[in-house]
Amino acid sequence: MEEVLIDLHKGYPITQIDCSPKMKYVATLSEFDKSVVLWSIEKGNPNLHRKNTISIDNIDVGSETSTTFTVSDNGYVAVKLRGLNPRNFEIYNIKTAKISSLDLPYLHNNISHLSFIDDEKLVMVSSEDHKVYILYQKEEGGKWILKSMLELKNFNTSDKIYITSKGKLIIFKNVTHEIMIWNLKSPIEEQIYLKSPTEVQILLDWNLNFEGIGLSDDEEMLGVTASSSKLTYLYIFSTRNGMNLSSRTYKKSGEHLVMIDGIHFIASNFGERVLITSHVHYILERVKMNLNVHKFHDEKRTFNYRLMDPYTLTEPVNAGKLFRCLKANINPPYIIKSDNIIYAIDDELFIKNLIKENCIYYLSNDLKDSNDWKDIWNNYSKNNSKKDLNDDDWKNIWINYLRHNLNDNNKISTPPDKKEIINFIIEFCSEKKAFQGKKTYKDKKISTKWTLSCKDVTFTLEVLPDIPEIPRKIKREQKANMYVRECKVLKNGNLVMISNECVILWTFNPLKGISVHYIWSIYESSDKGVTLNEYWEKKFKDTLAERFLPPSDFDEIIKAAKQDEDITNLYNLLLDNYIKENFFLAYYGKMLMEEFLKLNKDWLVEKLCKSCIKKCSYNDECDDLLSNIQLLSIIAQFYSELVQKNPAIMYEFLSQMAFVVPSTEIDDVCYNTLSSSPHLHHYVHVHQLRDLVRDIQNGKWTTIEKPVTSPLLLRIIHIEGEFEISQIKEELKKLTEGVFEISQIKDELKKLTGSFSEFSKEIKTKLDKLQDT
Repeated sequence: MEEVLIDLHKGYPITQIDCSPKMKYVATLSEFDKSVVLWSIEKGNPNLHRKNTISIDNIDVGSETSTTFTVSDNGYVAVKLRGLNPRNFEIYNIKTAKISSLDLPYLHNNISHLSFIDDEKLVMVSSEDHKVYILYQKEEGGKWILKSMLELKNFNTSDKIYITSKGKLIIFKNVTHEIMIWNLKSPIEEQIYLKSPTEVQILLDWNLNFEGIGLSDDEEMLGVTASSSKLTYLYIFSTRNGMNLSSRTYKKSGEHLVMIDGIHFIASNFGERVLITSHVHYILERVKMNLNVHKFHDEKRTFNYRLMDPYTLTEPVNAGKLFRCLKANINPPYIIKSDNIIYAIDDELFIKNLIKENCIYYLSNDLKDSNDWKDIWNNYSKNNSKKDLNDDDWKNIWINYLRHNLNDNNKISTPPDKKEIINFIIEFCSEKKAFQGKKTYKDKKISTKWTLSCKDVTFTLEVLPDIPEIPRKIKREQKANMYVRECKVLKNGNLVMISNECVILWTFNPLKGISVHYIWSIYESSDKGVTLNEYWEKKFKDTLAERFLPPSDFDEIIKAAKQDEDITNLYNLLLDNYIKENFFLAYYGKMLMEEFLKLNKDWLVEKLCKSCIKKCSYNDECDDLLSNIQLLSIIAQFYSELVQKNPAIMYEFLSQMAFVVPSTEIDDVCYNTLSSSPHLHHYVHVHQLRDLVRDIQNGKWTTIEKPVTSPLLLRIIHIEGEFEISQIKEELKKLTEGVFEISQIKDELKKLTGSFSEFSKEIKTKLDKLQDT
């Protein structure tokens, strides 16, 4: 057992930093003298307090595919060691600088990853043994014992593994290019051997190199970066269902790639943004991101900081100002977590809240003389304490800071104070008098102005955004067959409208104009048996409303939508937005399909199917094929019902499906040389079977059953130039004997489409019939 020595970093630079899940402690490592220092975080104090230091000669400083150390919220540090006798890790009570005792059923000497989670359990992964171990500390004696174990199948040591603060296990599999997510917090407390199903699976294109990830504080959103030889990609996925919320492509800067170093979600409670750190990559060697431990790089780089709306990833804003208020030159390693940045200067550590520090700087320099902000500034400066500002004040200042200081005019999806919306609805939803004429609405803390003009059941909305670059008004005329009662401008610039029929939330985009975001039915107390207050309080506590506002009342909206009317119909307008945009499809696509089928709205089912398929179509300008593939699950999970109720729509959907055809042609692409399936990195274009056979049959399919009626996905073959039916049969034979020998792909296809062999026989039979005719 390694002797524990009390020591300091001896003046060497800090090379790695880790923070405990609830931000009570920070541990730093210097790879030069192989020492670990524990620091405590005290609320309100920007300086971290050094608690203790240990030196470990055989500490394993880690690699691209492993982690070195982790710190808990009660002051324990688990460290990976180079030696294997009796194990390759130890757990230290760093407050006492002593090694903790362990009671494990057998020796663990292949641990590759370890991390404490927010319930103070220790999660360890052995990539060689394909196992995950979860340890906890007994109250009596403080001994660490095994609580549960999860066995992983079909993994190898080159896979990228991440353990999150809330107990999620995220693995990127090199062979299949998929990201898999598990929840390690088992509901069965006494269960030792877990059989935890994969919660989420995300597919990345085979042509791309996986680079790294970033997670939002609530772990609801996963940022992923990947690259090819020409482009760098940024994706935001939902960890609820694996669907792609947004994506962005970075082109080369001259001859060099733009590489992403960090994906940080900030201001989730004020006005959510994703902060992207990047640099122009001048050398061949790649430095990978790490979710758990933040590393020092001796290479001198110039970093770029950009803020974006994570749900669109458009219009990036220069965010260099975010770091100027720290009055220090910030270089790696540093941690950004829960809006706080933890960074080192010389041998000292500091913590600052990026959002509040910038808000106070902006308030004291730009807003304090304004009549609308004078009281807030006087209250703050008098008490000289940030705690004197309430959440509404922070939110108002942050939104103003984004708009006026950073020139960030992107949409703010984070809902403002929900209580304010509820109170407004309750106050005016029972109002009987309809508004006619013209009226302007404005919140005194923001400059956005909405103007409402009502004439009978038609109203016109105009918005003058709080955007200096857009001095003109954005206008929309809407015939809604309803009478408007009252409106209110929210802190994020959106407008809540109450009519005699429903509550409507309007938003605007400088490029897309005014659009309807939510519609909620007016509550009828006699039908529900609960008070008005109880009804709206319950609605705004919806699961999705934790991050957004509650879902629209789709049942009433779909009933009111008309097939023969365009988007001048208010309800058609909302459904059109929801069907077209990735954000709405990801969170509400399943709800929409359920309601469309329940209400027998075939035209909306068809529209939704076409939108999902279109978003998964191959794009010649982009190497990416698979990032939106999860959208097809909106259709696939209703397969049986769709075949019964809407066979024509389903046949059309199936006829457009295709599997990727691996190609042996070497293209100018950058692919993962470690992959055991390099042939999957190249593929020809996707074709549709109906296009392939069109020149053969010239309408002859009318005499026999069309091939698109197969209740299975169609595999599309690719034949250059002129071809005969015999060639098609030969290609089908190669298909069944060749491509689908890959067991992993075969298994996945069976789950989605059933038996491929039956489908292959069916197609061969149809081709034989065609040849006979």
